[in-house]
This record gives sequence, structure tokens and C-alpha cells, in this order.
Amino acid sequence: MKAVSLGSLLALSGVVLMACSDASVSGPDNTITVSGTVVDEYLRPQVSVGVLIEGRPLVLTDANGHFTISAVRAPYTLVTGLTSERAALIYAGLTRTDPLVVVPPDPLLSPFRGAYVWGDVYGGTGLPEPANHRTSVLFESHETRWPGPAGVDHYTLQPQWLGPETTVGTLHALQWQFDPTSGLPVAYKGYGNTPLTLSNGGYSQGPPVTMAATVPAGSISGSVAVPDGFAVSARILRAGFETSSARPPAWMILTDSGGANSFTYVTPDLPGAMFSLTARAVAGQAYTEVLRTGIGANAAAITLSIPAAPVLIAPENGASGVNSRTEYRWSRMTGAVYLLAIFYSGAEIYIPPPPSYYIFTSDTIASIPDLSPFGLYSYSGTPHVWEVRAWAPFRSLDEIAAATWFVPQGDGVSAVSAPRQFTVAR
Repeated sequence: MKAVSLGSLLALSGVVLMACSDASVSGPDNTITVSGTVVDEYLRPQVSVGVLIEGRPLVLTDANGHFTISAVRAPYTLVTGLTSERAALIYAGLTRTDPLVVVPPDPLLSPFRGAYVWGDVYGGTGLPEPANHRTSVLFESHETRWPGPAGVDHYTLQPQWLGPETTVGTLHALQWQFDPTSGLPVAYKGYGNTPLTLSNGGYSQGPPVTMAATVPAGSISGSVAVPDGFAVSARILRAGFETSSARPPAWMILTDSGGANSFTYVTPDLPGAMFSLTARAVAGQAYTEVLRTGIGANAAAITLSIPAAPVLIAPENGASGVNSRTEYRWSRMTGAVYLLAIFYSGAEIYIPPPPSYYIFTSDTIASIPDLSPFGLYSYSGTPHVWEVRAWAPFRSLDEIAAATWFVPQGDGVSAVSAPRQFTVAR
């Protein structure tokens, strides 16, 4: 993609942010005052960012990333223009008075803390690993979850985290034997843990971790229900100890690429461990993923129901004559909010490059608003691609312009449509 990448936008979805607490009631003419904040995913306020609500003058954010726009009629469309990136973030259909607008961070100004640590690993069946064995470590603290391999006889990790200069956590080590055909675990040969404290900028040898030889085995089983035209392509089992619905496990135990709808997995029955299951189903270039969290080491009859990804309706693939008044339409996914992404797909270089458009909405129809205040417009005759992403469950678009952004309060669904191409009218 040109300009702001869709990947960078989606990477924001797992970050918990502080929302602006200002709120304004309706005025005597049934309008509201919108007092919002523009930040990047690391909570840093974005200064002098243009914000436009349709029908009102353009404003710039202040030193704290705040903006205020009065006499707004809800629902309203809010636009943040990232002119240096040649992109527009558009929220179509907001009603809240305190929106939190999240923009991609400056890659040259990383706020991450980090450390480099290494140490020895002992126990299990032995190290280096025998054939058909795998050994993995996980550093987990309140600020970070950082897995890594340990198949020789040691671990080497470079965790990163946000917040304090020091992070206090636990280093876990696990070894398992896997079936050479399926790659799935059949037995767990060792587990151990040890406290570990890391300081920003640290470069040091960490404590050794010894894996006890006995690991009780559990079992997780169930099935995946898919819509017509979709097929199961992957299931991923992850483990963790400090977990919640907004902080699912991060330690990957297995990836099952078999196409069967039913599954049974051998799990390590460890004190305090919780598991998550992710299932993906595909139909051509479209796919949907379902995440189930809060699973114990022993669980049966789990059903993961995967809805169909949005299907693009209009404009048709290969359409020409698309302009700023064109309406984009797609099928509905129950309880979802959507991101309509439109971006230039040609090989010819333009200076400045054609802009990208990212429209957040809870509707299944959207169009590009007037972006002339930001100097953004499509070039005639240029090829573009559009696609729709969906997340659920959400009750309204207001829920993603808030503290949890794209983190559902519970298990979630995400989906991506097959893309389509079009040419801008000449």
C-alpha cells in the first residue's frame, strides 16, 4: 500500500488507550459540542492535526491533542487528514461527544522500553532437543508477553514494553513432543519457571530455568462451524498466565493447518494457565477468524462458529468511472463495525502520490466525503483497490472511538473481504 499501511492501522487494535473524559450535552438547537482527542497508539497526543466534521470548519488539535467543534448534528462524520502520509481516516456515523481518534505513530519516535537477556535451560527430555521435540520460553509481565525458542540449551530474548523503566515478570519454559506427520503435540516433557526482572537498556545474563520432567496432560476438543463456501484453513492454540479478554494468551503451542472441522488437542495442564483458540476459515481471498479465550486445560464440546466475511457488492470488480460520489456497498456481518480501505494500486509513480482512504462505519454503505480542506483528491484514470474489514461484536461505531478501540469486551471475530479493483473516472 501507499501512504498509511492498513497493517499499521490494524496493529493498533490490541492497544488499550486513555479516552478524553470531556462530554457536552445537546444545545437548545439539538446540536452537540464534540470535544475529542487525537493520539497515536502509544498515548502520545498529536499536535496540529487537522480534524473536520462535515458541515463545520476545519480545526487543529492543540498541544494536548485536543479539539473542540461546536454546533454538530449527530450522527456526524469526522475526518482526520494525515496530509504528510496522503491519507484520510474517516469515522462515518459517530454520535459520542468525546471521540478518541487513533492515528499511526511516527516510526522514528518509538516509546518502547527494551532489554536483551540470555540464560540456560535445563531438564525435559534433554537439550539439545531430540527429534520431534520443541522447547519454547515465554517472558510474561504486566507490561509485555514475549515468547522465543530454546531448542539448543539456552534462551535469548529481546523483550519490548511500554510504560515503566523496569518490568517484573516470570520466565516460563516448556518442552513437548509432537507427531511428525501432523506437527501436533502428543506429550509434554518438561515445564519450569523463574522470576525475571528487566530494566530498560539492560544487557545481561538472566537466571537459568529448569523444566521438571513431569507435565500433566489435558485435552481441548470441539468443532468449527463454517458458512457455505468457506473451509477451515487453520487453528492456533495459545497459552498464557496473565490473561483477560483484552489480553489473550500469546504463547503459541500449536498451529493446526488440517482442514477437518473437528479437533482434539493435548494440552499442558499447568497451574494458572489459560488457553485461547483462534480458528480461520477462507473462501478464495476472503477470510474470517474467531477468537475464543478463557479456556482451561481440559475443555470439551467447544464450538467455534465462523460467520461469512463481508461480500463486496458495488462498485463491481473492474468498474470504471468511479468518482467521489460513488457509493461503496457490501454485505452485513452481524454486530460488526467495518473499515472500508481504498488505495492506489498502480505501478506509475505520482508526486504527490494518490491518497488512501480509510472509512470506519457500522453501516454497509459508505462514500468518500469532501476532502478538499486537506488537499486530498484521487487522480483521474488511476487504478485502485478496495476491500472491507470487519470486527465484532460491537453495538455501534461509538465503541471504537473510545478507550478500548478495536478490542471487543469478550471474544471477538474479525474478517476481510476479497478485494476488488476499479479505475477512477477520467
